[in-house]
Amino acid sequence: MLSGFILLPFYTNLLSTQDYGLLMLYVGFSLLIQVLVSYSLDAYIGAHYVEVKDDYAKRKVLLSNVAGLLLFIGVSFILIAYLVGQPVFDSTFNRNNTLHFFPYGIMSVITGFFNGFFKVYTYLMVFEKKPGKYFVYNFVNFVLTIAISIVGLYMYPDSLIGPMYGRLLSGLGIFLISLIGVAVQYGISFRFSRLKGLHAFCFPYMLYVVLVWITSNLDRFIINDILSPGYVAVFDFAVKCTLLIDFVQGGIVTAINPEVYEIWNKNQSTGTTKETNRYFNTMTALSMMVISGFMIVIPFIIPWFVKKTEYYESFALMGILAGSFATRGLYHYFLSILIYLKKTKMLLIIFAISAAIQLPATWLLTKYFGIGGTVISVLLAKIIQVTILYLKTKKYFTIEINLMKMVYLPALMIGILGLIWWISPDWNVFWYLGLLAATGAMLFVLYGSEIKLVLSKFAGKKAAK
Repeated sequence: MLSGFILLPFYTNLLSTQDYGLLMLYVGFSLLIQVLVSYSLDAYIGAHYVEVKDDYAKRKVLLSNVAGLLLFIGVSFILIAYLVGQPVFDSTFNRNNTLHFFPYGIMSVITGFFNGFFKVYTYLMVFEKKPGKYFVYNFVNFVLTIAISIVGLYMYPDSLIGPMYGRLLSGLGIFLISLIGVAVQYGISFRFSRLKGLHAFCFPYMLYVVLVWITSNLDRFIINDILSPGYVAVFDFAVKCTLLIDFVQGGIVTAINPEVYEIWNKNQSTGTTKETNRYFNTMTALSMMVISGFMIVIPFIIPWFVKKTEYYESFALMGILAGSFATRGLYHYFLSILIYLKKTKMLLIIFAISAAIQLPATWLLTKYFGIGGTVISVLLAKIIQVTILYLKTKKYFTIEINLMKMVYLPALMIGILGLIWWISPDWNVFWYLGLLAATGAMLFVLYGSEIKLVLSKFAGKKAAK
């Protein structure tokens, strides 16, 4: 995510808005391929690692066969895509003849496989509790992606050659590093029968992640069909900027989920606890602070780096897009419960319902209200997802949360951001300075002790009960 954000000035200054929009469509397609070829084996590892963490022989069987299965799926998918990718791509993603499967579509397929393998391997490091190694691998990915992409952009300005090869070659680098790493540590096996409950867990979870991709990425293809790649560029630029918030939240969730799973596993919990609530209350509080600070800093610094004024139209969209992340504390809490319970089929049902509501809503809102309608659909989608997750999760797990901290205050922040957008569509720093001050004071009073306890926990200190 961070490499994508840092590359934004280079993309926007060295590519036309049309080419930038097309690039983001290819990137979205590559993410879909990553989901398919990784077969949700990262989640499979997370759900089963606690069962084998103290037995190296069992760990080796699990992880070597996961690596072998990843290779088999990836290579098979690339070969099939090469043979039948063109007609399938044209009938689904290339309805207005702006995208082409050769060469950039097939490059996206290969890149998706490379990134999927890397993602599964680095996710393993989280459960092995090796943050140093995790950082090094991701830093290598970060450097390769940025360096190759920038060189390519300057060598071939106003062309997709540089960024597409930047993603492909950096993906090849991290794939080889990951392949060597897992081969040395655990070996590679092809006896997939040793992966117990594999398809029962992975297939519905993969379909769930595909539905997540649909709810997160298909809006750009809708914009491309209804409007143009230039509008895709403006919308995607706004979304990419807000991914800084997602970046922070992803880091927090990655850190706290192993702790939360251990609490539930140790106590054989059938419901939320004060301690697990504390983690997600803290996540929600930190998210609201990040959202408030984001709306001050990002629109202020963007003109220093992005010179094409077409992209400044995105400032008006960022408030609602950023505010929608205030719902993600609840989202990740409910999601972690279902993963802990291994209710992956339920995730499929939840996001099928969400996608069935969101897609027509996105199409209609975009058709009649343009990009502003697409932004509203993003917020509605996240609210719908959280609501359905809660309604389904409470059937299996007793959920007791602080409504003020997890629901009412995030809703209030979203409402204020919507009001600011309505009153003053053009970005005005003073509105957001006031929001930041109010948010900081409110969080200090309501969340201060919980934040301190959680930070003390991760600092190695004994948290008070």
